[in-house]
Amino acid sequence: MKKYLHIALMLFCVLAVSSCKDDDDDKKAVEQEAYKLEQEAAFQAKINEGYEKWASEDNDGFVFAKLIKKGDGKQAYFNSLVSVYYKGSLTDGTVFDQKLLEDGTPFNCAVSPYYSTTITDPVTSVKTQYGSVITGWGVALQHMVEGDKYEVWIPQQLAYGANGSGSIPGYSTLVFEIELVSVDVQAVKPS
Repeated sequence: MKKYLHIALMLFCVLAVSSCKDDDDDKKAVEQEAYKLEQEAAFQAKINEGYEKWASEDNDGFVFAKLIKKGDGKQAYFNSLVSVYYKGSLTDGTVFDQKLLEDGTPFNCAVSPYYSTTITDPVTSVKTQYGSVITGWGVALQHMVEGDKYEVWIPQQLAYGANGSGSIPGYSTLVFEIELVSVDVQAVKPS
């Protein structure tokens, strides 16, 4: 009889612990859905705040952009390699990454990830790596000329999606200040 009582008690404890785990999972799912909805609302609010709406070439979505400083240099295209200064933050203002003028060297990137590469200067043999960027950056950079500086709002679908990245939670709308310093390798203008 004692044996059955111990088994019943153990079974009760297992069920009690597993039901608590389900409650925690449900709570996390509700919090994540609330965060996702909050981020979507913050992004959609830019419609009424004087931001330009720039669609992606693949119709995957769009970004909102607001001009901070107008440039007059070369246009960036989907297959351009560029240098930029930027500051990235969450919608609450938390800065997660930046490469500013005060830091010295700008960030080098390919407008489209298909063109990320390393270029070696034939005279100095210095290698410059042009990394890939999130889709939302590619959308924004294709609308910019050298010297332009924009505030760009990128929805989670054109950023890191449900998974997030590092300190960026999943479903985050990202806010960037992007200044196009130079188009280092100018693409042929599409016909």
